[in-house]
Amino acid sequence: MTKTMLATAIAALAACGFATLALAQQTPPAPAAAPPVPPLAYHLSPYLPHDVFAPLAGTIDLQPAMDYLSWEVFIALNWPASEIENGVPDTNTVVGGQEVTNYYPKGLRASPTVWETFKDSNDIFLPNAKPPTPFSAKTQHVLFDDTESFTKSPLNDQNGRHVYYEVRMNEVEFNYIVNHKLYDSNNQKPPFVISFPPGNNATRAAGSVHVKAAWKILNIDGPGQRDDPGRFYTARALIYTPGRPSAFLATVGLVGMHIAHKTATRPEWIWSTFEQVDNAADIPQKPGQPIPPPPNPPNQYSFTDWNCPVEKCPPPNQQVPQTSNQPVQVLRVTPIVDTKMLNAQFQLALRTWNPKNVWQYYQLVSTQWPSQPGNTTAFGEPRPKYLANTVIETFFQGPSPAHPTAQDPPHSCIDCHGQFGQHKDFVFQMFKAYPRAGADLVPGIFDPPAPQQ
Repeated sequence: MTKTMLATAIAALAACGFATLALAQQTPPAPAAAPPVPPLAYHLSPYLPHDVFAPLAGTIDLQPAMDYLSWEVFIALNWPASEIENGVPDTNTVVGGQEVTNYYPKGLRASPTVWETFKDSNDIFLPNAKPPTPFSAKTQHVLFDDTESFTKSPLNDQNGRHVYYEVRMNEVEFNYIVNHKLYDSNNQKPPFVISFPPGNNATRAAGSVHVKAAWKILNIDGPGQRDDPGRFYTARALIYTPGRPSAFLATVGLVGMHIAHKTATRPEWIWSTFEQVDNAADIPQKPGQPIPPPPNPPNQYSFTDWNCPVEKCPPPNQQVPQTSNQPVQVLRVTPIVDTKMLNAQFQLALRTWNPKNVWQYYQLVSTQWPSQPGNTTAFGEPRPKYLANTVIETFFQGPSPAHPTAQDPPHSCIDCHGQFGQHKDFVFQMFKAYPRAGADLVPGIFDPPAPQQ
């Protein structure tokens, strides 16, 4: 090679190198890959845990253990129920059903779930203090409660359709009410002290459990914002308005779920709250910032209009008239942070069992628990201090008022139920017992509905 050829080659290589360097400087760095989700050291189980235990001796912060317990309870309650006995899982199935395979040519059913065969509180507390039918009686979804507790306001989705609520109690809680005839409010008076059975750490039997569920009417093929039923746990429900003769059947999707679980070591109950992942956006951290877009494929929220211009967006989390169909602009005040990885782990486990498992689209907001069990002056000093579900406590997110009232109650499960229902063992449903003395009711919670026909 001549000196001229060598010089030309070196120049070409240098030019190539500089060009590559310039290109590298112009190309933005690729975003960092999300950390891998470690698999769960847990086999999804249909059995309710009876209590929570610290993972290590001397552990002070039980929050991770409480959150783990919440997911265990959520899985067990949403396991397909026995076709023979209410409140019992069918251990021949898996949570969320399963795809059709050579082993299961018909697939495995996903519903009804265990908690859906619990007793509806409206079927326990009947007019004239009539005794309820047995726990074994057939259950169905009859929905008419369309206002949030402590308000006269409905929660309307982006199609202007109301959210409906129901509360169901397990057999332990039901039997306690029936055995003491507490469906009659006269039997709730002192000297009798209401104390629901907790879990038993000797026999490992689960204690009292009740569930509050929030459902939205799915818009599958009508005008407006469409819902993907593959991202919701669905049910068929009879929906009616008290005082009106008409009712209709609808396909509803589960959007929120409160679970109250009484264990031997937590007499103020353990309170877990879950949501469907597409419910609402986080509130912008600074005024004037746009609402964050949905991170999930539907590119929409059920209860947030994230495309509205900042200057024209409706105020967030504002109550609307009882008969209104105006969408409520729901924004989450406290972002879900601490349970993010745990949620990803359980969602991965559910998806691994069945790629179309609807329960992979649910997340634990958090778990509230009494850090000082038995402290009746502070209702157990709840951890975390505040906890809210965007579709069950939409209008009471954020810090509690300095002086709680029935119109603006404490903004946490334990404080709220303790403030107004400690003499009912924290169970608001006990206020539904007949006869209903006005002085014994909490204003704004239980205005007696029309009796079910």
